[in-house]
Amino acid sequence: SLSSIKLHKKIEKFEPDALIGTKWLTNKQKKSPLVIVNNILINGQKAKGNITVPDGVKEIGPYAFYDAFDLKSVKLPSSVTSIEQRAFFRCSSLTKINIPKEVTYIGAIPFSYTPWLEKNYDKNGLLIINNTVIQAADIFGDLVIPNGVTKIGNNAFTGNTWLETVVLPDSI
Repeated sequence: SLSSIKLHKKIEKFEPDALIGTKWLTNKQKKSPLVIVNNILINGQKAKGNITVPDGVKEIGPYAFYDAFDLKSVKLPSSVTSIEQRAFFRCSSLTKINIPKEVTYIGAIPFSYTPWLEKNYDKNGLLIINNTVIQAADIFGDLVIPNGVTKIGNNAFTGNTWLETVVLPDSI
């Protein structure tokens, strides 16, 4: 099993399972529940309770906190500009997370199966963060996207089979 790796400083992306199951990752997790490489938080699956992501982290990688069942709250620094796909997927105890205004990209269904998501849908069943529709609850029939929304996020309406019509505002 991979126990040593030298990562080039120019590496900017990690696929979700690139290092899962390696001795290298296990050893990193023993030192800290937040594994950060080149300012990318690539793994936080061992995180528990209330955590603060260190300043300087620019990206929460795909599946970074996947199944971190005991994670309750996350404080992100303003240096974070990207939250990748399923970053907090199935964090079944996550009730609080701040999303800095500097976050300009949020990947597909990053908060699914978290109590935080359920608390943060708006009256129309939309999760809107930084003027972007990130996710839609089970919406039936017609939906009018509120004025001020400037983007529709990746996979925002995935799995919503009851939605018939979406009316976009002039702000998009």
